[in-house]
Amino acid sequence: SSDVCSSDLQTMSDETLPKGTRLAAWSWIVLGVLTAIVAMLGSLLIDAAQEMMAAGEMPGMPAMRHAGMDAGSGIVLALHYVYAIAAIAGGVQLLKRRAWARTALEVLSWVSLVLVAVLAVTWIVMWNSITMKMLGANANTAIVWAIGLGVDVVLTAICAVPLWKMLRFLRSAPVRAAMRSEGSA
Repeated sequence: SSDVCSSDLQTMSDETLPKGTRLAAWSWIVLGVLTAIVAMLGSLLIDAAQEMMAAGEMPGMPAMRHAGMDAGSGIVLALHYVYAIAAIAGGVQLLKRRAWARTALEVLSWVSLVLVAVLAVTWIVMWNSITMKMLGANANTAIVWAIGLGVDVVLTAICAVPLWKMLRFLRSAPVRAAMRSEGSA
């Protein structure tokens, strides 16, 4: 089995893969590993918070618990693991020219862009809510709002621009042709 994998990768020299395929594949593999690490850390934090709630060390948390935060956390963690596995598998299989991997990574790119948009809206709402509570009625709301919006735009661009480029790459004719020509198995 390992001979098959290594021989598959050896037959695909840099000249036969469209330019950028290795970078795209490894980007998804690294993103998948980082997402899995975040999910593991999230699991540890949830466990620690639950222990602290049980010990009465977090008096404000029971209200969140009744709001369904425990169930929601489990769902979010499960989705992180699914995303991580799909990103790693898709990246590895893209190197092997599997057409389904290109499609899976295209779907992950779209999902990621939607998540970036949702996080951008969430950020600006949370920024305004928290800063206005902290600063009070005397704050210059236009400046505070502008700072939050500026940070939001920069963070969104940092995430969305590479995803958009990835999406354009995965949808390009050379990549589609390369995945069709040898990778449907």
